[in-house]
Amino acid sequence: MKWPLAIIAGSFLHGAGLADDFYVDVTHGDNSNAGTSTSEAWRTITHSMEQIPLVGAHTLHVLPGTYSVGTGEIFPIVMDHQTVEIIGVNGSCETTIENSGFLGTLVFIGENVGVRSITIRAGWSAILASLPGPGYVDIERVVLEAGGTALSVGQGNSGGPSIPAEVQVQVTDSAIQGGLGLQSTTDYDFGLNDTLTAIVRRTSISGAGAYVTVAGRNNRVSASFEACRIEGSTLNGVTAERTGQGSATDVSIRDSVVAGHAADGIHCAHSGSTLTIERSTIASNAASGIRQASSQSSTAIEASIVFANGDDLQIGGTLNLSNSNIGDGDQEGANGNISVDPLFRGPEEGDFRLGFATGCVDAIIGASGSDQAGFARGNDGNLDLIPAGDMGAYELRTLSAADTASIGKKLGIEIHAEPGTFTALWLARAAQLPIPNSTPFGDQWIPTPSELVAQRKVLSTNPIEYTVYVPNLPALIGRPFTFQALSRSSTAPAGAAWTDAVTVTLTP
Repeated sequence: MKWPLAIIAGSFLHGAGLADDFYVDVTHGDNSNAGTSTSEAWRTITHSMEQIPLVGAHTLHVLPGTYSVGTGEIFPIVMDHQTVEIIGVNGSCETTIENSGFLGTLVFIGENVGVRSITIRAGWSAILASLPGPGYVDIERVVLEAGGTALSVGQGNSGGPSIPAEVQVQVTDSAIQGGLGLQSTTDYDFGLNDTLTAIVRRTSISGAGAYVTVAGRNNRVSASFEACRIEGSTLNGVTAERTGQGSATDVSIRDSVVAGHAADGIHCAHSGSTLTIERSTIASNAASGIRQASSQSSTAIEASIVFANGDDLQIGGTLNLSNSNIGDGDQEGANGNISVDPLFRGPEEGDFRLGFATGCVDAIIGASGSDQAGFARGNDGNLDLIPAGDMGAYELRTLSAADTASIGKKLGIEIHAEPGTFTALWLARAAQLPIPNSTPFGDQWIPTPSELVAQRKVLSTNPIEYTVYVPNLPALIGRPFTFQALSRSSTAPAGAAWTDAVTVTLTP
């Protein structure tokens, strides 16, 4: 049976009549309690796993605190329940599981797994999920810090070639320091036509990179990284490998950054693999930016930046490359490909946002969706009043600021404009207009009346950084303020253009 991602995306254990709720509280709990409410919470996760029924769907609420050997935990904590979800509280990561040893921390061998809103610090492995057959793994808002593979998800022996196993994996809004492993069965004789499909969204991966591994016969592992940052591995950033006849991997990377790795940014080592890269930045990797080793493989790269790597592209097999910036110039001129400096704002510090006036800005007509930071694609990044998308992981914002600011504090505003020109920052004491006013200078989102805050000269392709001091007046809490700048532009029809607008709501 295939578990649809629509089920995974929701709170999958909380359908009517499906879930039993149990509670653990390291501060006030007692293992002699019933575990069925916060006042009757158990003390240890280890004890709870011995009490929760193996069959059915169950949720363990782990209250804030640090759970460790010192508080009675015995690692690894093995969970062979049919369906179990372990969650912290309030959508935060105030619950910490700490295991300094080299054994695993949480080991799941049941059918369906969920971990939410928890921090796990481990000497070696934080979460290991090895599903014996069809099932799903849902990891959301977790922080994993491990000396080895922080998160390993495997689809294990399906029981024989006549029972293919399909495992769905979703990792969302998380931070992984250590390795991320996504793999199929390692049983060559019985692993046949098994699949593991993983979607990793808005997640940072650092320390050991991501491994996509397929084994057995005629198996497939598909891994999609969306709006992720994969940085700083001592080896490759993303590695795809296989053993066994007829098996293959599909790896896709969209709106993501893969940078700063000691070897390749992306390394595919086998025939039959497919690699898709869209709207991503692959930069500052010591060896190749992208290496597709086999001549029997396919690579598609679109609207991406591959720049400042040891060698940007090492591609065997079929390459479909379009509308991308390849720094070494090997692919310049065909299919909209260029070779220019993207003017990264601070690559040494991992800041791969674009500078104004690079050819990577406004290069993609008809762009849609959002970038790595969640900003809408298809913005007018070069102030010529013709919106278009940018190459790479980030869309250039001509004015940016946080959407909230505390009273009595500072609010930082950044403005991009053409070097050598002037820009004027305006403020209105109201939310931006639901529909902009059409002007000779483009869309005016800022309502009237508005007031001039400052006028500055633009000195470089990096943005002007302006600080607004928010008065310490409680009466302002909850009030919206809108900022927008009018900048000179040699490419705009009327010689000037409105930037993006931002509405800031004041908080205590």
